[in-house]
Amino acid sequence: MLIGFSHPDAAIVLTCLSYYYGGLSDQQIHASFEALLQSDYAMEEYARWVKDAPGLPVAFRVVSGVNLSNVEQCRRDVFGPLRSAKSIIDFYMANIVFPKEMKEFPNKLSSSGWDIAQEKAHPTTGFSGTNDSRYILPLSIAQCELLPQLPTNAKVLGCLLRPENSFVDIRQISNIGVLDAKSLLQMALSLEHPVRVILDVGAQVLELQNEEMVRKWLFLVLDSTAQAAIFFDRHNELCVLSRDRTVELFLTSPFAKQMDKCIVFLSGANLIGTHLDLPEDSMAIVTLGPGLTKDRLMQGNF
Repeated sequence: MLIGFSHPDAAIVLTCLSYYYGGLSDQQIHASFEALLQSDYAMEEYARWVKDAPGLPVAFRVVSGVNLSNVEQCRRDVFGPLRSAKSIIDFYMANIVFPKEMKEFPNKLSSSGWDIAQEKAHPTTGFSGTNDSRYILPLSIAQCELLPQLPTNAKVLGCLLRPENSFVDIRQISNIGVLDAKSLLQMALSLEHPVRVILDVGAQVLELQNEEMVRKWLFLVLDSTAQAAIFFDRHNELCVLSRDRTVELFLTSPFAKQMDKCIVFLSGANLIGTHLDLPEDSMAIVTLGPGLTKDRLMQGNF
């Protein structure tokens, strides 16, 4: 069900199309059978299901022939032919989806970023670590330049321009002029000081998922350099991949207290708000990319 969509008619239509094209999962078909068996017209309704599922075996063309406790048999012989049957999809939406999701309330509460900027009796205040976006603030919002914070931009730029930091042109490490995962790892391995952190601020690693990236990296470095790799999985959970190829959450991993034995890969989407207590002598690679703003670069690094 499409949650939070403003137009109810469009939400209903899109929900129906989603189920009609995608079909029902095994769990959804099982839930439909449970609801069917509790109704007073189970036989008549099931006959409509059978009519829309010509591939259903003869033994299961009556509702009494379906044994839901035999999960393997249901998945093999029953659920498959019924998965895309329109009648069971209609039954599932009418009896399970819509009664729960289409509740109406007397008042609708909605807001947007412009509501925050609306002029009020009491001022709305906020904080930002950078001021690059001050030119696109709503007209009712003004940025106050605090005197002690005026040198902040110069200070963060000074950190990037410190002598221990260096810049590598992509053409020096890639023959095709494209910085991909392979070239990035080759550069990390070729540096004299071991690289423990890769911050993909410029979103250059596109061909690999985060776990695939750290898996390649971890098994290219020596055991003495790293015993585990830290990354964000597809569910945006901070995880640890160890050398025995097991993946566990960072908070419950023993490596959470052994950061000196870990390498870290963070994609651009996971940089802001992530704090890891890395050793002070850790060396990092930061990628740049087209359209990268100073504001985004600063937030990704600091």
